[in-house]
Amino acid sequence: MKKKIIQLSLLLFFFLGILSCKNKTEEVKVKEPEVANVVINNSKDLVEATIKEIDQITPKQLKSQKNNEGTLIIDVREKGEFDAGNIPGSVLIPRGLLEFRIGSSGFWESNNMEMPHKGQKIIIYCAHGARGSLATKSLNQMGYKNVVNLEGGFHDWEEEFPEDISIPKPTEE
Repeated sequence: MKKKIIQLSLLLFFFLGILSCKNKTEEVKVKEPEVANVVINNSKDLVEATIKEIDQITPKQLKSQKNNEGTLIIDVREKGEFDAGNIPGSVLIPRGLLEFRIGSSGFWESNNMEMPHKGQKIIIYCAHGARGSLATKSLNQMGYKNVVNLEGGFHDWEEEFPEDISIPKPTEE
């Protein structure tokens, strides 16, 4: 009988031990970012949503910063647009190639430039700001921390500073 009481007592302590070790977990719901729940119906909506997530710079601000050492200006328009006129000192990386070329040492070496680091000041522009905003967000997602988009793009730059436009000379082939 005494042996049976000891066995039952041990069994009771065993079950109490198991029950007391059970973690009490509460379900915690993590709120998804609001933008993730937004349905994007068209490119205009996509650009509008993107602009809310990025930093922008005005043409006047760009004018005062463009010659700062370490500032990189990237034109994400197509070659024909770039050749028709661009912001002096900018490098052409069309929007469709940006994510592939930004981290390509071969691209930067072929342009006699240093590959940008993740903390470098990068100013992006396109024709009116839409492609530039998407490019800016993309670079932010790739870990570039100091990227801004030129508000209004080359169009606004050209209106404000028509004297500060570079038109490349055609190369003879």
